[in-house]
Amino acid sequence: MDTLKYFIAICEETRNGYTVYPQYFVNNSHEEIESLVIVRPGAFDMIKSKEKIEDIKDDMIDGSIFIRKYLGVPAESYILEDVYRDWDFDWENERIIWIKAQGKEEHLHFYIEKYFITNQIEFIPVLNKNGWLCNSR
Repeated sequence: MDTLKYFIAICEETRNGYTVYPQYFVNNSHEEIESLVIVRPGAFDMIKSKEKIEDIKDDMIDGSIFIRKYLGVPAESYILEDVYRDWDFDWENERIIWIKAQGKEEHLHFYIEKYFITNQIEFIPVLNKNGWLCNSR
């Protein structure tokens, strides 16, 4: 697991008496991410003709709940990306994540299966807690 540079982790927490499942994007690398774009399914069609992060203009992101952009994501850090309830796992979900680090771009596709909460990991790097990992395809 230490060799995974980037992954999505889902953990279980209790907030105000309710069980919730925060979803994190984890930068487990030793490099800062210059630019990170996280795209939810509602915007997949908007980016399919784009080739680089620079092609995703700010007017596509502003006010959108489907596209988020982050600059300067530190090495060995995480971003809280979403919070699920238990019923959210009754459907599959996915994320397309574009990363630019050290001048190179990677486009990753994370697929979160229906009823994803199985096979818990005892210790997730960077987060330092138990949870579930989703690797890119």
